[in-house]
Amino acid sequence: MAIDRQELWEKTQFPNCLGCLDGKHCILKKPKKSGALYHNYKGIFSIVLLTLCDARYRFLFMDIGSLVTTMMQASIIRQGGGTAPGHNTLENGTLNLPPLSSLPTTQLLTPYVVVDDGAFPLNTYLMKPFAGRNPPPENDVFNYRLSRCRRQIENTFGIYSNMWRLLLKPI
Repeated sequence: MAIDRQELWEKTQFPNCLGCLDGKHCILKKPKKSGALYHNYKGIFSIVLLTLCDARYRFLFMDIGSLVTTMMQASIIRQGGGTAPGHNTLENGTLNLPPLSSLPTTQLLTPYVVVDDGAFPLNTYLMKPFAGRNPPPENDVFNYRLSRCRRQIENTFGIYSNMWRLLLKPI
């Protein structure tokens, strides 16, 4: 499936964005003899559903089964969706991303990025909001546009949770 970068730009005014990344805890009834294996930092048992979506609320990538949120980094970023040695990844720059592109109204060349909520580390391929309760005014526009972009993944989870009601209750 081809990523329509222009459509995401028109919808969110966040430049050079390939998609929005987030994880959802799918709540589990405690598996027998699992101990603390599926127990997460929220105090519940869950499996993480990690997804990357586009402007049309379509999943571009999905990883199901990570036990805890911190393991989410190990899927799309490090493995690029696969576990074979030498698999294309965002981290090593071999995922065949579009070439650097200039930001609107500038000649500044920047890489394409994936937007997330801050659960991942800031990197050349991952954008997250500026931290803090009262960011300086010069960061407000960035945080606002990033938030508009992140709404895509939040809405996608809402749409699919409504379609697959199983995601709303313990499995």
